[in-house]
Amino acid sequence: MKKALIMCLDRINASPRNDRFLSFFSKKGFVVDSLSYKTNVELAVRKEFTIPVTNFPFNHKWMRSITRTLPSLLILLCEKLKKLPVWLNDRHYNCTGHESVLKREDYGIILVGNLQLLPLALRIRNNGIIIFDACEYYTRQFSESLYFKLFEYPMRNYLCNEFLTKCNQVITVSDGLRDMYLKEFKIKTTVLRNTPAKYKVREKAISENKIRLVHHGVVNKNRNLENLIAIAKGLGKRFTLDLYLVGSERYIERLKALAVDCDRIKFKHPVLLEDLVPTLNNYDIGLIFYDSEVFNVRHCLPNKLFEYIQARIAVAISPSPDMSDLIYKYKCGFVSEEFTVESMIKTLDHLTPAMINLKKVASHKAADSLCWEKESGKLELSSLKISSCRRSSRS
Repeated sequence: MKKALIMCLDRINASPRNDRFLSFFSKKGFVVDSLSYKTNVELAVRKEFTIPVTNFPFNHKWMRSITRTLPSLLILLCEKLKKLPVWLNDRHYNCTGHESVLKREDYGIILVGNLQLLPLALRIRNNGIIIFDACEYYTRQFSESLYFKLFEYPMRNYLCNEFLTKCNQVITVSDGLRDMYLKEFKIKTTVLRNTPAKYKVREKAISENKIRLVHHGVVNKNRNLENLIAIAKGLGKRFTLDLYLVGSERYIERLKALAVDCDRIKFKHPVLLEDLVPTLNNYDIGLIFYDSEVFNVRHCLPNKLFEYIQARIAVAISPSPDMSDLIYKYKCGFVSEEFTVESMIKTLDHLTPAMINLKKVASHKAADSLCWEKESGKLELSSLKISSCRRSSRS
């Protein structure tokens, strides 16, 4: 029996990406187990190993602060104490409770979704394949924070240098992240984008007197979603904006307060993942506007970008390099000249129905290529036995 394990520091069903991996491994003939935080839904896995809430004394706030910062301090102070930081890392994330059982399972493939779980994965691997899913560029994830630079960066930098080369394959989500892993760690990675399964829908013609904008996703203060409200307010009366948001209710209420004086902005109830693309198909333009200087945000290729394309709607984005390259390649959207609200308003305000319809048709064509059925082919499991993520000789 071929067995695979998916590991992450989240609920396993919180990410559509994990759902796609689970389905992919199952279709390849693997029975799949999971190691993650407890979920409240039934998963399509054989065994669900739960990472519990950290036990005493590590669940105390002061102790968690120590276990979070001390590993980096030890690495800075003494090279000979590196085993202790890894031990503290494991205790901080409380991920070792099932270690002996997991090792006995003798997994053929272990997919690791967080850098902090790599030491555990390598200890339980036996002869299995390790695939590390580097969805973030971990040493710059919170680079705007002084605390991160002082107390978290050293440990993350150590984990990258020490453990990435021991994986059979490292995958990431965009060319920008791939290039930086190569530049800073000399690690060769494979770009596996966050594309959904292909949907069999067609583009819908735009109304002559109304342009329907949409944005969906998890709210995150790094993404400055207040800008979406400002953009909608600054556009003409033919534009409407519907928002499907999940996450911090406090932040969403703050956004609602900003939009209270504009009846063209509506906050909609989130829809189930399987209903998302058919719902988006009723709109004209999917809006993504990130003006953050944070490296991971600048170089992201978010799920929503590909969901808009699968929905056969046009896409409007700020000039983030990785998203811009894709939009220009497939000619399926509009890119503002600058990372400003005014620039996005200027980009959208002059659009005609004919211009938007052309981009919708282009999204329909792009959907054939930008889907999980094509993207998952980059996971060549048969070749991983004889390959590894060795350091590149490139400087």
